Amino acid sequence: MTGSNVINRKVLKGLKNTLAAVEKPLFSPLSQQTAKLQTEQTLAQRALRHPQRSRWTLDLLQVACSAFIRVKSRGALKHVLKSLGISYQRARTYFRSPDVDYMTKLTYLRHLISVHRAEQAVLLFMDELTYYNHASTAPEHCIQKQQPKAGLAIGGERTWRVIGALDIFSGGFIAEQRKAVRVPTFVGFLRDIAQKYPQAKTIYLVLDNWPVHFHPDVLDALQEQTCPYPFLVPKNWKSIKPSGKYKNENLPIQLVPLPTYASWLNPVEKIWRWLKQQVIHNHSFANNFKELIRRVEYFLEGIASPSQKTLSATGLLNPKGIFADQLTQAGILIPQKTC
Repeated sequence: MTGSNVINRKVLKGLKNTLAAVEKPLFSPLSQQTAKLQTEQTLAQRALRHPQRSRWTLDLLQVACSAFIRVKSRGALKHVLKSLGISYQRARTYFRSPDVDYMTKLTYLRHLISVHRAEQAVLLFMDELTYYNHASTAPEHCIQKQQPKAGLAIGGERTWRVIGALDIFSGGFIAEQRKAVRVPTFVGFLRDIAQKYPQAKTIYLVLDNWPVHFHPDVLDALQEQTCPYPFLVPKNWKSIKPSGKYKNENLPIQLVPLPTYASWLNPVEKIWRWLKQQVIHNHSFANNFKELIRRVEYFLEGIASPSQKTLSATGLLNPKGIFADQLTQAGILIPQKTC
């Protein structure tokens, strides 16, 4: 067979395939946009179509979409799905906060940020972090084929806790380390916050919904709470009476709970990321926990004073940040000039 005959055969075969595609469009009898909607509806019906399966596979999708996606292989189906904006992705537990009052709480928080100076108030974001004697793993520059080592302790796992509060207007960070954070520890931390701002009439403390934050003894140590939405506490706590240990404290602190599972609203999370990147990831002190605690303390002392660097690291100076408009109103963020 001559070379020209081979070329002619390939040309003819390609022509036949093209004609066949024209006669039988890929999404026949639907348009691509309609096929996209139909495929999305099919994906949403997995529990109805396949009640015994918890996930879609390409084989199941190929059968379910065979009426309007005309392909013969899984590979071809994968490419078609990609063209429709459908891909294979890892699952996650939630896509946004499941809190039904998310917008109400976010609106209140934004209001507090924008009016803080008029009310002569301080506004802090607070969070806790647990770290371990075992080092957490992270990428690092190293010689090829010699993976960086993360320390693994002999004799079991040990943990330590950091509790910290960020002043989102100055960048100051108040932090303490403890073996555990319980009610007495938390009340002691609230005292330290109040002493740090002796002139403040009100200190708004934004925090997550860990029940210890709203224990009856904690609330007993504070001024009367004015939060416009209720605190989330275990049902059996409603019958618990304060012990009376802290009833005369009257700390000028108002607790402001974040929406549930909304860590992106708390800039302290980025402080923890910063700490992990500089100290905790790949550390070599798995069998010298005291030295690891000392190094964490050194990091925390380094960011204690008000700092633009801290505000930048937490994303609060980002003109597109979630609180950018309110921080601009408060005079913290200078609006960018538009050309």
